[in-house]
Amino acid sequence: MPTWGRRGSYVGATSVMVALVAVGVFVQCNRTLIPPPDNNDLAGFKSRFLNRASRQGIDWRTTEQQPFAEAARLGKPVMVFAGTAASQAARRNDDEVFSNPEVWARLNRDFVCVRVDLGTEPEWRSALLPVLRNQVGADPGFAVWFFKPNGQLLTWMGRRAWEDTPDYNDFLGSLAEIKQQFVTSPEDTWTQSEREQHEEYVRLRQVSTRSLPDIDAYFATLDQPSTFFQWQAGKYRALLQAQRTEQARLSLRRDLSTPRADLVDGGFFRLGSGNDPMQVEFDKLATVNAEMLAVLARAHANTGDPLVAYWYRRTVECLKEQFMAPDEWSSYVENTIAEDGRSFRNSFSVADTRTKLDSTTRSYLHRLGLDARTNPLMAPYLVDPDASLQDEDLLALVVGSLRRATDSSRLLPAKDKTLDAAGLVVARTLEAAWVMDDQDTIKLALQWAEGLREFRAGTDEVNHSTFGRGLSRKWLGDFAAYADAMLFAFAATGDESWLDDGELVLRRALELFRHDEPGDLVAVAGSMAATGPLKLDMPSIVDDGPPPALPSFMSVCFRYGAVLGDKDLRQIAVDVAERFSSAANQAPTAFSSFFASALEVVETGCVVTNVPVNQLTWPHIVTLRSSARNRDVPPGAAARYVRTESSLLSIPPR
Repeated sequence: MPTWGRRGSYVGATSVMVALVAVGVFVQCNRTLIPPPDNNDLAGFKSRFLNRASRQGIDWRTTEQQPFAEAARLGKPVMVFAGTAASQAARRNDDEVFSNPEVWARLNRDFVCVRVDLGTEPEWRSALLPVLRNQVGADPGFAVWFFKPNGQLLTWMGRRAWEDTPDYNDFLGSLAEIKQQFVTSPEDTWTQSEREQHEEYVRLRQVSTRSLPDIDAYFATLDQPSTFFQWQAGKYRALLQAQRTEQARLSLRRDLSTPRADLVDGGFFRLGSGNDPMQVEFDKLATVNAEMLAVLARAHANTGDPLVAYWYRRTVECLKEQFMAPDEWSSYVENTIAEDGRSFRNSFSVADTRTKLDSTTRSYLHRLGLDARTNPLMAPYLVDPDASLQDEDLLALVVGSLRRATDSSRLLPAKDKTLDAAGLVVARTLEAAWVMDDQDTIKLALQWAEGLREFRAGTDEVNHSTFGRGLSRKWLGDFAAYADAMLFAFAATGDESWLDDGELVLRRALELFRHDEPGDLVAVAGSMAATGPLKLDMPSIVDDGPPPALPSFMSVCFRYGAVLGDKDLRQIAVDVAERFSSAANQAPTAFSSFFASALEVVETGCVVTNVPVNQLTWPHIVTLRSSARNRDVPPGAAARYVRTESSLLSIPPR
């Protein structure tokens, strides 16, 4: 080619590239001036997770709109974005993937798109690959599912590792592959994901060989390394119930001496990295904090550890100040995260430590681990808790200084209210406060218990939520949480009207969720027509986020049976434990709540006592004040129920 030809081509290509770069820079700089799309059909929903997508240019459907029937008519696959407003991963995907116009266009062209709030539709949380998702470390509040119109699972996406970050280009490439898989996959063949889902459904839903939980095998898994961390109160409950007090104390101390415990505002963050205790996500769940509050109370009663007592007090403060008020409660607190992954409220830059902290706090920095080389998120924690607690007044001054130095005011929690979360918070707070003889907290928690009345439907049923579709949904976790809260309100007051209320709801639950096979209960009752051909009747038993419904219900049945002297209720709990033990024994780390409840029901028993728990001389499971209705427990005495081959017997405490 002549010299002049090559030059001309070079100049032309360069000019085109310069023009394209200039256009790109102009668009990027003026992106904020581009008007957002009009509101879509999600704008009218009260759910924070659904409403967040109301300005996206995606033709979102809800499960009530029969999306699978529409997909069959259009010949398209179904994409379900299931998440919660409390999930940082879900928020980041909204901000970085589902806000992109190219993604909007591809989804609207090739898929029927459904958005599901896992808080208001909890059956979606427990039904799809619960064991696998737990084992690979998927975020419990975020997953994207792809289905054929007949309900066959094509594949799924979820953040499976701490380092995973959303990228809309990667997502576009995945959409193209999934669409091609849908077009070329024969109708009568299973995908790998569908086969895995079927195997889990068979394992958890169909009747299997009855057995007892392998407690030793479960405890052997607790020391195995994990790539993913979330507070598992069931683990600590099981250790305490099995009288492994020192192991429970040391495990708690390890976690309480890291940023997983929020030194600035008290309480506990929801997620973190299992490999690196310095890595956390700064959002908080009310259920996580309430569960850990009860664990701390039990641990303190058994160990007297001052660090446990300190975090009990801070967690009470967290619940009272961030989640609760006399007339309302909230399920989570969302924390704003900067580009570097640090929290605007709960962590500090190096510059912050120099300019925003007073001299007393700066001199204390080495005791708070605020070194960016070893603590990249700069979230303060107690490096030497024993030394810090020796001068708790100084520690309080330092923590107050940290709080004043943050850039944001106290974050307002969302108002996503569901009974399974509300009831659990009331029950665990009352349990913890009663164990610690914390009368102020008992008084406030009883006000919250009164607030649970707004979920009542008639004389013996409860609603999942106070708005939207929750009015017609029947979820086992709601009934278990309500009965649990009423039981501990009775325990704290001796007022049997609480117990009567809880018993009505408990017995109605047995009518709604119990099948003919002993121990066989499902998590959701009612018509599933609105969700299409999917099998969403999986029992909620795996620790894939909030406490699973079935272990909670098992414990509640056993406790009511002990208090009321009702052997049938106690036997129902034993049947549930035996029914699901064979499945739990295959994957122990996914079933911490189940093993904790099974220990209570099958191996150790239930304590019914009218003396403060810290006056008992032996480790216990649950303490309840005895009443005149409990004929087999004489006043002033304590009894312990244990299972024999033929029946449940009451024996004196050791």
